[in-house]
Amino acid sequence: MDTLDSSKGKMLRERLKRGDLVPFIGVYDVFSALLAAETHDALFISGFGFSASHYGLPDEGFIAWSDLLDFVGRVRAVLPSQHLLVDIDDGYCDTAVACHVARSLVDCPVVFNQIAGGKSPVCRLEELGGHGASLVIYSTPCLFAAQSAVRSALANLIAADGSLAAAVAKGETLAACNEVLNRNLNRIHS
Repeated sequence: MDTLDSSKGKMLRERLKRGDLVPFIGVYDVFSALLAAETHDALFISGFGFSASHYGLPDEGFIAWSDLLDFVGRVRAVLPSQHLLVDIDDGYCDTAVACHVARSLVDCPVVFNQIAGGKSPVCRLEELGGHGASLVIYSTPCLFAAQSAVRSALANLIAADGSLAAAVAKGETLAACNEVLNRNLNRIHS
């Protein structure tokens, strides 16, 4: 484990010892990770989001561990200061592979995984903290928002007979996207 990973783990353990409630925001690609990192320092890489965005398939055993490690490496490369929690489910049904994947990632405990429409009750951070939770995972809000936004954008494009005027009016432009990407480029080169 490198020094950065060790210091990130130490910082997270210190926050938990202080009793801080740490929400982890689920991301599904590097761009969603950049956006989530603008407001949160803890990110969750879920099998569900990764499988949906990388393969277009449900999280039912299709993920190759090497693909997941490559993805985590790309996120870590652009966001070296964020806490990352990675879902490896059952360790790919093989003890040796599970150990290899776990050694390749920074590990931390999981307390509460909140998924919109999932089996867990919908709770506010205050409620979870009151029940002793220290880590909260929001595994799917970026993915679900992207799904809704893509569907909405395509419906608007069809309704506007191919005109992008409405998107431009809302600030959904190449310049706005490049602003996020250039901030990342500047962070990498600073």
